[in-house]
Amino acid sequence: MLLAGLYDIIGFDKNSNHKTLVEGKYMLKKLMAAIIATVSLTVGMALGQESSDNGSKYSDMLYAEFGRNIISIKELNSRLEKNGYSRIPENFISIGGGLYTLVNGFMLGGEGYKLYGSDAGNDISKTSVDATYGFFNIGHILYSDSKFRVYPVFSVGGGRLNLKLIEKNILTFDAVLDGAKRSTKLSTGGLLLDVSLKADYLLLELKKETKKPTGITIGLRLGYVFDPSKDDWTMDGLDLSDSPKTGITGPYIRFVIGTRRID
Repeated sequence: MLLAGLYDIIGFDKNSNHKTLVEGKYMLKKLMAAIIATVSLTVGMALGQESSDNGSKYSDMLYAEFGRNIISIKELNSRLEKNGYSRIPENFISIGGGLYTLVNGFMLGGEGYKLYGSDAGNDISKTSVDATYGFFNIGHILYSDSKFRVYPVFSVGGGRLNLKLIEKNILTFDAVLDGAKRSTKLSTGGLLLDVSLKADYLLLELKKETKKPTGITIGLRLGYVFDPSKDDWTMDGLDLSDSPKTGITGPYIRFVIGTRRID
């Protein structure tokens, strides 16, 4: 059941051919093993440490993020231009959110994002691209006081990059029913890694008299996503040979607003 859920998250087609299915299961098992091992190690270290000035003993934060990602798609653009399609801008709008728990200076959490690219087109075709990904996060407080905290984070997860090609010369309903395929959707994805530096600032305190006081927090995220696999592109569950080696790789900057339990 867990593998099936991960298939849905990264967009893996369970109806793919046997070779692709086996490779997908192997990749997901490696991803799960890496996550379990890293989380177990970090939790053990966190629970075995004394509380210090580098972060409160316990804290939680729920947040939303918005910003920009740059994805390196030069090879994809070269192939698009070669076949008469327009180049796609490498700048993407990023929207998402997540949560984390801070235990003895160690941060454990998760987050997910949707990336929206700009459409490109010419007289005969339209090209659009988007991406989704999610991460399990592990970090440690680098600096912390009553309002401000800075922490580096390492993340492991997965995602999909989707490309849609549409022909513009289809103008009637009957033309769609004529049988010719005028729209094509391709995708690629798999294991993703992320390294980032995050900073949060407690802007406003709320419910200070309660047992669990909270506050409004703003923040900044600077990081880099890396796709180590750069798998082949697929269409309707079928692998496409000689695919451009393009994945969700590149830097990002995001702004954050959220709610945090006050230390």
